[in-house]
Amino acid sequence: MPPSRRISRLTADIALLDERLVEIVATNAAVIHRYQLPTSMPGIGAALACTLVAFLPELVAKPVNLIPPSSAALHPSPAPG
Repeated sequence: MPPSRRISRLTADIALLDERLVEIVATNAAVIHRYQLPTSMPGIGAALACTLVAFLPELVAKPVNLIPPSSAALHPSPAPG
């Protein structure tokens, strides 16, 4: 098979897989919400979004506190005023 046909076939296979992933996600309301967040960012398509949702649900299931409680004292809030 010539390389150009192989590339065309692989491109078509990837598109088909992306479509199928979206169909699977659309069957579950809870997953739809978690899927929409990563896909709203440029460069994140169906395959990556589904991977993130499947293997790292904590990334989109709940907010993440980036400052651990033990270091919160090192970053006091500004004084009101």
